[in-house]
Amino acid sequence: MKITSSSNIENSKPTFDKRKGIFNFGDDNNYPNEVKSIIDNSVTASSCVELIKKFIKGKGVEVDFFLNKDNDTTNNVLSKVAEDVANYKGFTLHIGYNELGLISSIKHIPFAWVRWGKEDVNGYKSKLQVSKNWHDKKEPVSEFDVYNSDVALSQINKVGIDSFKGQVFYSELESGIYPKSLIHPAINDADSEFKSSKFKNNLLNKGFLNNLIVVTKKFESQRQKDAFQSNFKSQLGVDGQGVFNHIEADLNSDELDKEIFFKEVNTNVNDKLFEYTDKKASDNVIKAFGVPPALIDTSNASGIFGNSGELIKQMRVFLQEKTEEYRAYIEQVFNDFYKVSSSEAMRSTEFIIEKLIEE
Repeated sequence: MKITSSSNIENSKPTFDKRKGIFNFGDDNNYPNEVKSIIDNSVTASSCVELIKKFIKGKGVEVDFFLNKDNDTTNNVLSKVAEDVANYKGFTLHIGYNELGLISSIKHIPFAWVRWGKEDVNGYKSKLQVSKNWHDKKEPVSEFDVYNSDVALSQINKVGIDSFKGQVFYSELESGIYPKSLIHPAINDADSEFKSSKFKNNLLNKGFLNNLIVVTKKFESQRQKDAFQSNFKSQLGVDGQGVFNHIEADLNSDELDKEIFFKEVNTNVNDKLFEYTDKKASDNVIKAFGVPPALIDTSNASGIFGNSGELIKQMRVFLQEKTEEYRAYIEQVFNDFYKVSSSEAMRSTEFIIEKLIEE
């Protein structure tokens, strides 16, 4: 996916798109996709997301169920939910029902697919729109009722179980129509980290690094010129590390060293030039996620790893406590699902995420 300027993904107050019948998610209705793209291309941000996800999911739930016809287990769905929370601070699920109005399936929906529909006269939004690609006019859009198990049976009776499409649960981890990603305060830093890496890579691969300019007298024929270039190139080695540019010039001399000479052009990639800004960007990204720096950047952990691991354990406990609100919210949501499940086993089971670290 093409990386766009981070200035284009400001998650300002959502505007309503009358043509699509949705509230746009970001100025161009592409906030979640572009946030995910920037996170994936930032070493620090992607590491933070993996760590946050790991602590939200913990060791999973002890009692596992198949939650849908695709045989997704509770822990499968929990893992996807944890990843969405770490990336977007939100998650969405499709909830299916049987003819009695009891929940018969729970299926994860990628968070980037879902948008809020229009409000009623009282400002209440009762519909959610789902599309795999909001920028493809040919991609179908499906409309679902917002999750509310109390009205599911009446909705089923109104249209019939065969026509009822189920409901969509949209998490409310943050007030407002749409949540902002944890990376949002440092989105420019994450983007800068990627662009800095890309610039250095381009400099190494496409710049004038260790280039050699070869100047010779003009050849009498193209055949002689091609033979010279081919022979010279073969001397640079098969690893492709050498690059040369051949220039023919008017050289009026019979001396060999004046008929052909070389000029090396070096471009020094000075790491010091990037060291401060890269470090600052990385630090800001880590702060945005609220992750102890030593768990991401081991260069910040001098002396810690030699301290019997106790300080590292304390940092992990800190992160576990920091993600407690997410686990508690997910537990509450799934326990509500379990209470009205069509499965007697689920109704008698408490959804509890086992923490990663025993405190």
